[in-house]
Amino acid sequence: MSKRIPNALLAALSILSGLAFADDVIPRDVTEASFGEGCVDGAAVCDGAHFDACALQNAINWAVANSGELLIPSGTCVLATSLGAQGLIVPANSAIRIEGVSRDGSFLMFWSTTPDATALTVGSLLTDSPTGNFSLNNVTIDTSGSPAPGVNGLVLNQLGSGVISNVVIIGSLLGPSFSSGTGLSILGASLGNYTVDVLLNNVSVKGNFAVGIQSGGSSTGNFSNGHVFSNVTIYRANKHVNGTVGFLWGAGSGDGWITSADVEGYDVGYQIDGANLKGEVRAEQNTTALAFGANSYFNRIVMTPFDNCPGPQFPPYLPCAVPQSVYTPRGFRNQLIQASDMIVNNSPGGSLGGTTMLSNTGDGALSLLLQAGVTTQQPLTFGMVNYATGNFIGRFWSEASHDLHIDDGIYSKITIHPGSSGATQIDSPFKIGSSGTPITGSFRASTTLPGATTIPANSCLDLGVDVAGCAVNAECFVSTPPSGPGTNINSSCYVSAADRAQIRFCNSGTSNQTGTSGTYSVRCWNP
Repeated sequence: MSKRIPNALLAALSILSGLAFADDVIPRDVTEASFGEGCVDGAAVCDGAHFDACALQNAINWAVANSGELLIPSGTCVLATSLGAQGLIVPANSAIRIEGVSRDGSFLMFWSTTPDATALTVGSLLTDSPTGNFSLNNVTIDTSGSPAPGVNGLVLNQLGSGVISNVVIIGSLLGPSFSSGTGLSILGASLGNYTVDVLLNNVSVKGNFAVGIQSGGSSTGNFSNGHVFSNVTIYRANKHVNGTVGFLWGAGSGDGWITSADVEGYDVGYQIDGANLKGEVRAEQNTTALAFGANSYFNRIVMTPFDNCPGPQFPPYLPCAVPQSVYTPRGFRNQLIQASDMIVNNSPGGSLGGTTMLSNTGDGALSLLLQAGVTTQQPLTFGMVNYATGNFIGRFWSEASHDLHIDDGIYSKITIHPGSSGATQIDSPFKIGSSGTPITGSFRASTTLPGATTIPANSCLDLGVDVAGCAVNAECFVSTPPSGPGTNINSSCYVSAADRAQIRFCNSGTSNQTGTSGTYSVRCWNP
């Protein structure tokens, strides 16, 4: 899939300006009497009671043959005949436009008892059967009264371009776990039978659809590209039903843009299985806000999540009592940015086979900076987190005191005190090597050996030193003046009590000796 800016906006301008339609064809109202010819129920009335499906299908057939525009009046057009509910089909064509008065005024009501039926199907997935342009504006498609599962709202097949603007699609309101089919589908079948450049603007999907909006379906390929989603809202009435997806960017989809989208109440808010989808989204009260599929790649999503919970929530949808489950990181080189978090996936299935690189195109220094707030010094953390538990494996962080810490989020390991007189503190226990014996602390103190101190022959003399922190049984080392402790004199030390060490001077000679006067230091290593 190539990385490009979609042409859906250009297609929208073409359709809305009328360039894709025959200049000499006057828009016609679907309630015209001639469209009722051959229909048992006669012409469409759109009063919410009369069966209008046959007349509306005749109107669509006329528009397909003439690249025409149909006008839907204010009211409710019942998509049914005396034999039952009947969906509308727009055959493959060069161009057709359907216009309502407003999305709150012009209704297409499709209450089907047939599972998996569709209210409005546009185009065909058959080879060499493309639809050039399709536009649907200012209409509500209502399937809310359908008792059958799997009923769909709008299906777009193999479009060259399209605009769906100011449209509401309503699914079943049955509950608690009932699901209609898909609210709006944008589909292609293969590289030769694809859909490109569809603009969804100010589109709302409501009710209990299993999938709110989908592009490309679940098959892997390259046949649904270049779509734009602007001001799209997808709200499910019965929340957290397993297997439901608000927005599906299918494995056959690529090169899409979301200028604004909001999904609420689904098992997965956004399922991203395709490639090169960019944009800003909001997710609220879904079980999982966003999931990247195993074959997804080069997607970049900026997300605002709110109250997405891993467990069922019932009215009044209280805030989660457990940590939010906001993303599932899979795929290849995907990016998810949310608040102060950025998640980067660089290899399939989250394996270690990929590499994330920050590269500098110039010769200057490359800096990665974490900056605190303007008025206060908040803690700044750079760390590694366990995927399964969310706990730190290790982190490097600072605090208001400007001390720098290296730890695992629970046990402190190393503290660095900055400044000219600062020190590096290694917190206990500390050991050298994987099998080394831990050291819990190291302490040092000094004392002065007075001049002319006599040490008798073949005997020893102890000199006490206070060493705060030194523990009984600690290893003890002594340092002497540069010239050593004296002729025939050896020095050592031991810990006689807590916080107290003894420097021992031993004269191995046969005559009395005078110890070297000066400063002697003692260091204890506590076990």
